[in-house]
Amino acid sequence: MLTVDLGRLERQGSVLVDAELPPDPALVEGADEELAAPVRVEARAQYSGLDVVVRGRATGRVRLGCRRCLAPVEVDVEAPLTLVYREDVGPAEAEAAEAYPLPARAHELDLGPAVREHLLLALPRYALCSEACRGLCPVCGTNLNEADCGCVVADEDERWAPLKRLLSD
Repeated sequence: MLTVDLGRLERQGSVLVDAELPPDPALVEGADEELAAPVRVEARAQYSGLDVVVRGRATGRVRLGCRRCLAPVEVDVEAPLTLVYREDVGPAEAEAAEAYPLPARAHELDLGPAVREHLLLALPRYALCSEACRGLCPVCGTNLNEADCGCVVADEDERWAPLKRLLSD
């Protein structure tokens, strides 16, 4: 669990957060990616007035499918963290202020949901197994990196022919 002891934070003024989270599927639940390695979180928490501010980064490695051939690809991910926890705000007010609610009279602050959110936002949208990836055949689905299928693919889409005639006129 990724937490900050608020009593210790108040006594020391700042607390270093240095943790390694196992590759738990719950961290990327709802995404098409899966964690391939533990997630490392390095941050510093401190008070700024009544708010708690956490700055640092989360790094990890995810496994996802190549956007052309669907082969598994592992990609490094780094999510910069700037988390502001504000006292006496509800979830809607906190979202409008781009902050997280700081639970009243809490002894610990759970950073897990915020780190998960930042990690999901940092995930790459697309990945390629290589720049030279030829992808899948649009006719039969054969992986063109492994074999040529011999299918004939039309070079032109006939639906664009009327526009092409307009350009040539």
